[in-house]
Amino acid sequence: MDYRLLNLLLRLGDFFAIIPSLKEPQAHKTIRQARLVLIKFFITVGTAMSIYYKDISRNYHMVKKISLILTDLVLYGFSMCVMMEGKKFKKWHRLLNNLKMIDCFLRCYIDDKKESLYTKFLVLLLIIFIITIYMCYYWTVVYGFVFWQRLSFTIFASYSLFIYTGCIYVILRTMLSKYRALKDVLKIIIFKNSVLYLREIEYLVSLMSETVCIFNDIFGRSLALMISFATLQLISYLDYGLSNRSYAGDMFHRALTQLLFCTLMCPTLVVILTCDSIVDESQAILSMVFRSRSSFRDPQRRKELYRFAELFSQNRPQFTAARYFSIEKSTILKILETILTFLIVLVQF
Repeated sequence: MDYRLLNLLLRLGDFFAIIPSLKEPQAHKTIRQARLVLIKFFITVGTAMSIYYKDISRNYHMVKKISLILTDLVLYGFSMCVMMEGKKFKKWHRLLNNLKMIDCFLRCYIDDKKESLYTKFLVLLLIIFIITIYMCYYWTVVYGFVFWQRLSFTIFASYSLFIYTGCIYVILRTMLSKYRALKDVLKIIIFKNSVLYLREIEYLVSLMSETVCIFNDIFGRSLALMISFATLQLISYLDYGLSNRSYAGDMFHRALTQLLFCTLMCPTLVVILTCDSIVDESQAILSMVFRSRSSFRDPQRRKELYRFAELFSQNRPQFTAARYFSIEKSTILKILETILTFLIVLVQF
């Protein structure tokens, strides 16, 4: 488990009021609540300004107007949603404790070491920050204060989304490594023909299943909004690139701006793929256990393996966006399908 990176993301998330402060003293709760109110006020005013100053009534057809308004509203909904989910202190605490317990349990059987992403994340965050500062300066020169009226909320919310998604990814990456470690442990246990150890693993399987359920409960709604925002934003970017309208700024800076926002949204796709990888890993574990049954002649051992396989099958991980849809690779295809449908309509006008 990458504790350094997770702690960094938790601190950054606490600053943006999107993640609960798990170690915050009681005396500082009033300060946090005041900061939370100020951030909500800024987000609400920023959303209203963003919609108003985009001047969507000019030269835009109805589909484009709806797309622009929905993009801001979904981002606003995401910001409010994660701040509400930040109040789920007990579930956050339970989630992190479960991950630590799983980590300790598996270390009794196998040394599970993963490369830390701490330095890479800091470098990426620094690069994005420098590019953002430069682009804000450039577009302020081009548009003046109107640029901040239009995009101040989007920039702030996009950064909070990036940090929040990074936190989700670290948790998912930890889960993925634990399922891979579980597969290695099961190989050792099955090879040793140890029914006793197999029964101990059953508790671990239940604990991992509970962790996935807590994850879905905490992040389900925000994941649905993140995916919706990524879809709408990509529609806007592609329409921006394909349209023949004249925009201020040269081609290089326009392309760099689009690249910056796309970079901030890429973690959403990474999260989807990581969720799918965890599900695939669980399927590989289940297949391995079923195949192992045929290698034993002892009916008792085959029965134990069958019972374990049934237990694992009932506790397989499944990631959902607040039960609206399952998060898997096919989700990316659905996003592309939605984007293409919108673009076909937009290009015709």
